[in-house]
Amino acid sequence: MYYERCDVQSILLLSANSTMGMGVRESAIYNSRIQSIQRYERVGNERKPIRLTPENIRQYVAQGAQAFYISYWYYAGGPEQPVGRDLVWTVRPQKGGLKISKCITKLIVQALRSLGIEPWVKYDGQLGFDIIVPLAYIPYECWFGNLQALDDLHHKLTDYIASTIVVSSDVSTHALSPSSLQLESEAGICLLSELRVRRGLLLAPMSLNPRTNLVSVPVNPDELDSFTILQATPPHLRPARWTLPPAPARALTRFAPATVPVQTTVSEVSE
Repeated sequence: MYYERCDVQSILLLSANSTMGMGVRESAIYNSRIQSIQRYERVGNERKPIRLTPENIRQYVAQGAQAFYISYWYYAGGPEQPVGRDLVWTVRPQKGGLKISKCITKLIVQALRSLGIEPWVKYDGQLGFDIIVPLAYIPYECWFGNLQALDDLHHKLTDYIASTIVVSSDVSTHALSPSSLQLESEAGICLLSELRVRRGLLLAPMSLNPRTNLVSVPVNPDELDSFTILQATPPHLRPARWTLPPAPARALTRFAPATVPVQTTVSEVSE
């Protein structure tokens, strides 16, 4: 069985717990029996949040788990106490399929590397990629624990990525909303979106995609050109291993606000 593999469990567990003491991540499963994402499990008379451990992955699979999810948010104790989040972008092709997705993802990685960031990249199990900048990369003076300032930083980075791509390639950009861009070239069209919804979930690295049954495999950005869907099938997996940065990316202080907004209350954070 796929989820019994030690390499699969190791990466699932690492991603579910890679917080460097910044808080607790939520986990969830896609339960094929009820065809829905499930955040809680019943333990006796109690409803408890799903937590991935070496002991219970097999248990969840036996209960119908087809896919595993992790939150890109960190919490002090529960969902009512958000303390920060990773910065996440999705690249989804509208025309041009996997080829244009790889091209745009490479350009985004190059832009982030110019700021001293080595982003995590993973295939989404369909035709796109997810790009993750762990919160550990963000200098505290860029947001001072303020969730609104973190949102602003995310948007400034999107603007930086877009402007860098336009200068360095033949790709043009068009804003579709405050958090999404359309990127177009002769090879195709992609949608670049920021993920920021509170309690937002992302398909976990090494999880099967419940729609395609392909693996959402971590990818080495330097090997994007040679990546094929075959490499997202269980017999041919060669996952890249994600590591947390040893220190924040100091170049990001150029995006620090002159003044930090007053901290929003939990009720004011978008659901």
